[in-house]
Amino acid sequence: MRRLFVHFGQIGDLVMLEPFLRHLAEDGPVELLSRPWGRALFSEGSAVTAVYTLRKPNVRRGVRLLLFGPERRRLGEALAGRHDEVLVLSHEKPVIREWVESFRGAARVVTVPLLPGRESSAHALRALSRNLDGFELAPRLVPTEAARASIAARVDGLGKRVVVVHPGASESNRWLRRRPNLKGLPAETWAAFATRLLSENRADHVLVTGSAPERREASAITSRVPASLRPRVTSLAGALSLEELVALLARASAVATVDSGPAHLAAALGTPVLDVFGPTNPVDWAPLSRGRLEIVLGKAPCQFCFGQDLWKTCRKNVCLETLPVEALVNAFSRL
Repeated sequence: MRRLFVHFGQIGDLVMLEPFLRHLAEDGPVELLSRPWGRALFSEGSAVTAVYTLRKPNVRRGVRLLLFGPERRRLGEALAGRHDEVLVLSHEKPVIREWVESFRGAARVVTVPLLPGRESSAHALRALSRNLDGFELAPRLVPTEAARASIAARVDGLGKRVVVVHPGASESNRWLRRRPNLKGLPAETWAAFATRLLSENRADHVLVTGSAPERREASAITSRVPASLRPRVTSLAGALSLEELVALLARASAVATVDSGPAHLAAALGTPVLDVFGPTNPVDWAPLSRGRLEIVLGKAPCQFCFGQDLWKTCRKNVCLETLPVEALVNAFSRL
């Protein structure tokens, strides 16, 4: 049985489904069709035997269809007749389902209901009537050797205790932003946290990570650290590939972040994680960790608004703006 699993969701969601793919691979090859980051996550040491990627899978009309439609058509031709079964998540858009129909041939198409969050893999397997004996729910990722070598060259001279701070989330990972990063902490809070770690000898170096659009968050943090400590705080925002980010998270002594894809990556790598939650509920969205995990929870009367009408209109995340830095430092001590 050769299966193709179709997933065009977020990084964190795909990481949480790694146990699902690993379980399916016990009785035949499993291949993945995803956005480009899928190849970075499943290139080495994974249950996935092949990864196919699309940059813009959901386009249906307009200029973007002219730009990306040929890529989708060529990939469909390459996939035609390769699989016995195609698994499509229930939330995928109709344009994806129509495209799958165009290349599936004799393959059976199975809709997999998705229960987002920590139980997504187990829920998907139960929906397929799979036996869960011996099933391991925690995701497992392995950095590539090339990425390990690249990160070693960057950080080995910074000391043994390198702490990664990842302040961004999906709302900040774009150049043009329609709304603030509601999952984010103020730059002052992150800067005060880094200052405490360094001045109290809890870390040798702090690395701030993020995508290229998140350089503004990284710059706001590093500029607020006292000048005497600033040489020990480095921004790598926009400077790492996803493969290198995975290797860095595996190399770090700890990772401090908000509810984000990198939180799930670090947890799947076994790195100690300090994860800050505000509008999202950690009961549903906290990573399934192979190492130590500390949850820091902001507070507000309107919590938890994620997925609700208030989430769509909120422009000031009181639940996290009022979080004291002492809460982060205490959680880090427990790590």
